[in-house]
Amino acid sequence: MTEHRITSLAEWRRLHKPGNPSRLDTDEELRSFVEEHISRTTFHKLAALILQRFGSERSVSPTVLHRYWSKHKERLLNNATAE
Repeated sequence: MTEHRITSLAEWRRLHKPGNPSRLDTDEELRSFVEEHISRTTFHKLAALILQRFGSERSVSPTVLHRYWSKHKERLLNNATAE
């Protein structure tokens, strides 16, 4: 049996959080696409763009996009104004 040492509270929470992680947390290409477009369009239009580009297996709903925006809004706005 391998022993795994948890080095931070954040890691412990990630390992013990119920449910599945968001697709945006696990799919780097999808997350990059979302971050590139999220400040320029609506959540519904962005969800349609994602469905078109990545297909139904990797698509996300407007609700997921809104949650992601709410969680990362400050960083995303700073990145958008820096460009």
